[in-house]
Amino acid sequence: MAKKQKKKKTASTIADLRKELRKKYDERTIIQYTKGEPTPTIPTGCIRLDRALGNGGVPRSRMLELSGENSSGKTTLALSIAAEAQRALKERFVVYIDVEMALDTVWAETLGINFKLFDHCRPLTGEDAISMLEAYIRTNQCSVIIVDSVAALLPKAVTANEIGEANIGAQARLVSDAVKRCASLLRDYPDTIVIFINQKRARIGGGPASFSFDPTKTTGGKALPFFCTTRLSLAKIESLKNADKEQVGQVVMVNVLKHKVNGGPGARVKFSIDQERGIDAAREVLELAIEKGLVEQKGTWYLFSDTEKEQGEAKAKTFIRENLKKWTKAVTS
Repeated sequence: MAKKQKKKKTASTIADLRKELRKKYDERTIIQYTKGEPTPTIPTGCIRLDRALGNGGVPRSRMLELSGENSSGKTTLALSIAAEAQRALKERFVVYIDVEMALDTVWAETLGINFKLFDHCRPLTGEDAISMLEAYIRTNQCSVIIVDSVAALLPKAVTANEIGEANIGAQARLVSDAVKRCASLLRDYPDTIVIFINQKRARIGGGPASFSFDPTKTTGGKALPFFCTTRLSLAKIESLKNADKEQVGQVVMVNVLKHKVNGGPGARVKFSIDQERGIDAAREVLELAIEKGLVEQKGTWYLFSDTEKEQGEAKAKTFIRENLKKWTKAVTS
């Protein structure tokens, strides 16, 4: 009678299979952990938004969509993230694929962009923009690549048409192919974030009669929202004016539409943009210090200690700005 064959232990079988699959594909196909590992992130430049996203910012090696109406702070937030990435990953480049040809380099410098590690690309067609995007990802030398904007990613076939000629779905197909390829590439380049700046359009055809229905939608089809790890919707909710009633900034509301890591979706946070400085970190830190009880506000006076006080928000922000690192640490610890 033939001897009954001994079954291999499950662990050994899995180990053999793991070895075989790694040999067949590559070492990164199967990952093993001894404990959970937080997703590496880059700060946004806004403390409240970093908290809402969890673990300190936007995840690396992922795609991010920033959408909103005109002048809602999308480009400012994208460049703020890029500047933070340059500070965190000092030898890596930021790339701005300027399909709209609208980048303000003075504003970019104000926001902290280091032009020694910055490439400004100006493609003529959507295909050229996507080709550049893929090429820069493959260098493995980029921290952030910004595509501005999805709405301007027009295929060659569309730009070659006569005005009024239909080319239904061409842009959506181009964007769909692009994000699928990017998602695959980013697996191999863990320090790169791709930011797609997108616009909102009126939703044609109506929708359910409920307060939750959003009468707008983003451009580029359904693939981009699906493949992006994080989607943030921005809206200007208030103009900030000085004593002479001149606009000096704005308040922006950020709605976390989708976030597949850490904090999760659903959060809403506000931040201010100063027209001379960018994201107003001093104002945010001052507000957080008051909330935390580190600063006491009495009317127009701000009491920082028994011996230090300032009258008016402008002077209080200047006081905070002069010791920004110290106060930021105090409100985030």
